[in-house]
Amino acid sequence: LTQIPADRLEQLHQQVAQAIEAIYGDDWQQDAVLAYHWHRAGAADKALARYLKAGQAATRMHALVEAREHFAAALQMLDRLPDTMDNRRQRVDTQLMLASISLMAERSVHAVARMQSSELLLDSLREAGEETREDRVRLIKIQFWKGRGHYVNGEYSSAIVCYQRASEIAQEID
Repeated sequence: LTQIPADRLEQLHQQVAQAIEAIYGDDWQQDAVLAYHWHRAGAADKALARYLKAGQAATRMHALVEAREHFAAALQMLDRLPDTMDNRRQRVDTQLMLASISLMAERSVHAVARMQSSELLLDSLREAGEETREDRVRLIKIQFWKGRGHYVNGEYSSAIVCYQRASEIAQEID
C-alpha cells in the first residue's frame, strides 16, 4: 500500500465506500467503516455524516471510547469543511455530544474549554444576526456542561454561575 500513489489510494477508498453503500445501503453497522473510507477518500462531508452516525450508535451501545473517537474524528472533518453558520452549529452540537460522554473520561478542564469554544461559536452566530431559538437551547446545554465540568473539578461557585446562566437563558426563551 505504501507504493500506491496518494491520489490512486483516495480513488480506491472512494470505490470501497461506494461498494459498501451499494451493498448495505444505510445500515448503521457500516457507519464506522464508511466514515473511515470516506475520510481516506478525502470526502470530508460524507465522512462527517458517517462519523456522527457511528458516534451516536456507539453512544447508544455505551461504547464510549469508540464514541469519543468518532466524535473527535467528526470535529476533524469539520475543520476541512467551509466555515459556514451550519457547520458552526454542527461543531457546537458535536462538541456537546462529546462533552456528554467524556466528562468522567477526561480532565474536566478539557470539557470546560471545549464548551467555552462552543460558546464562542454561538457568539459569532449572534453577532452575525444568525442566532436562532435552537442556538439559545444549545447555549443552555453549553452552560450545563460547563457547570458540570466546574462541579467535577471542585469549582462550585463557577458551577453555580453556569447553572444560573442556563436557567436565565431558559426563562428568556420560554
